[in-house]
Amino acid sequence: MPAWASVRNAPEGVADWTLVATRPSFGDHVRIASSDETDGSGFAGRSGHVFGESMPSSSGVGPVIGDRGEDLALSVFFDDTEEQEWFAPHLVEFLDHGGGQTMSLEGGPSFVRDSDGAWQEAGGSTEVGAVLNPSAGVGRVVPDATGRIRRWLRRLA
Repeated sequence: MPAWASVRNAPEGVADWTLVATRPSFGDHVRIASSDETDGSGFAGRSGHVFGESMPSSSGVGPVIGDRGEDLALSVFFDDTEEQEWFAPHLVEFLDHGGGQTMSLEGGPSFVRDSDGAWQEAGGSTEVGAVLNPSAGVGRVVPDATGRIRRWLRRLA
């Protein structure tokens, strides 16, 4: 599902629509698409937030609702019922980046998400803060906070 569409002028002044698809990622507000699997499980049309992604073949997560053998699953958390389920990506529709969300790491810095999806570091001088914010606690945009956190956690394992 396109996150947004833009119009630019073609040479003759005809509108040229450009659709930009956004793949849901950590923290995004999403809706579950209607399908046989989601209708049957009662998740069709419900909205929640992406809490993570995984490759079921190596992580063993599951069951994955709507699995078509893509070996990618998105974890969606539903605030209203506090349920978490794994879904195939084609069933997860992006709604927005959920601006205003906060994320903190125990013993580490906190981050606030902008409406465009960028994470702003609120402070911290821990190892993870140094990885995500080499400017030593001075607020800045962290465009790939999720990826940097994953890499830092892998080094600890």
